[in-house]
Amino acid sequence: MKHLQDVLDAINEMQSCFVNFPNRFDLFEQDLMRRCVVERKTEIMGEAINRIRKKDPTFEIPNAKEVINTRNRIIHGYDSVETEFLWGLFAIFLNLKRTLSESLLNTKNNTIVKTIQNPIVSNLSYTAHYIELRELNIY
Repeated sequence: MKHLQDVLDAINEMQSCFVNFPNRFDLFEQDLMRRCVVERKTEIMGEAINRIRKKDPTFEIPNAKEVINTRNRIIHGYDSVETEFLWGLFAIFLNLKRTLSESLLNTKNNTIVKTIQNPIVSNLSYTAHYIELRELNIY
């Protein structure tokens, strides 16, 4: 499935930008290129997952709605995306990569297996919730 491969490619490309990059938020915060990469690759992942779900609504992707909502938030709320939010996405998408890679490996006759066994951590929901609370000045 092309769109599933697009998600994996986006994660791999994002990951490649962080090779030998110190795991430090303060450096990420100052690095426009890496922040832009996380934003763009999130947009691609959200759109690809959205297309997968439109093509085959029974295909299960853990936290698909959250990934799509994150994509929409970045695109439509571009001026309110916090650097902390982007920093949190990177680790979350690495978990998604493991999950989707297993699904891609479980192909039979070029048909993706419909179930994915390891859901990604609920950090994406938590991160989105955290950002919403910050915008409301509750957190």
